[in-house]
Amino acid sequence: MRHFLNARHPEHANADGLMTEDQKHEQLQKFEADLISPAEVALWKRGASNAGYHYLGCAKTFALMGRAFAGATLEMMKEQSGQ
Repeated sequence: MRHFLNARHPEHANADGLMTEDQKHEQLQKFEADLISPAEVALWKRGASNAGYHYLGCAKTFALMGRAFAGATLEMMKEQSGQ
C-alpha cells in the first residue's frame, strides 16, 4: 500500500499525489487496521522476534519441523532399502 500511495496509483487514495506524509501514514494505519485484527496484532507483538528465520519468534517450531522431516526421511530410506 505504501508503494501505491507513493506512486500515485490511479486506483488508490493518493491518485492525485496531494497527500501529505501524515495523511499517507494515517491511510496506511487504516489499511492495516482493516486487515489485521487486534488479536492478531497482540499475537504478533507477543511472539515477534528480530530473528526472521523464527516463526513468531519460536525456534521450537523449526526444531519440531526438522525432527519430523528427519523422521519421515528415515522412514522413506527404510522403505527404499527394503527393511
